[in-house]
Amino acid sequence: MIDGAANIPKEAGVKLDVPFNPLDMDLNLVANSTAVYKNTGGTWGWGNQETKWNYGVGLSFDVEPLSVAVQAVTTDVTDATWYGTSYGGKLEVDLAPVTINAQFVSWSPEDAGLSDGSGVYGKIGYALDEGLGDLALEYKSCDEHFNGANFGPTPDEYSKLAGTYTYPLAEAVNMSLTVASVDKGLGDGDFTEYEVKFATKGEFRP
Repeated sequence: MIDGAANIPKEAGVKLDVPFNPLDMDLNLVANSTAVYKNTGGTWGWGNQETKWNYGVGLSFDVEPLSVAVQAVTTDVTDATWYGTSYGGKLEVDLAPVTINAQFVSWSPEDAGLSDGSGVYGKIGYALDEGLGDLALEYKSCDEHFNGANFGPTPDEYSKLAGTYTYPLAEAVNMSLTVASVDKGLGDGDFTEYEVKFATKGEFRP
């Protein structure tokens, strides 16, 4: 799967955050520009250049125990990984000691030779008794069109199912052990992946 979310390019731009009080809701608007070559419409080429604009909008709100967010972004830069328009949604539920995270994303490319693609992500976490750590089960999957993004579809779909145990080694250090079954969609089948991580709690991302 392509690393990174289907966000607009990271060039400097204008961002507007609008909170809605007393509702726990936020509206985010983003606009920025990218210099492209006229003969290609992308960041590579020759000759004269022009400016193309990228836009994004997001809406999020919280109603205990739920947190919901939706986002849509678009870019006309032809060699951008996510050239075209994408949108997605996220639902988080906190039912301590259980937490649930579910996400969906869809991408509509502007390139006539590519097809729409989509992907899903889900995570269930469980906090064990104090001092015993946490358990997590994660699943992510996307079709071959989303997997290849603007580079073209991969032979197969991408999928990953992972189980993680996180244990607090010390007050500021966590250790995580992960076992995962992964199919990168490259046509060579799935494989088992093992991973051990040590990280400070402030930076830890299980």
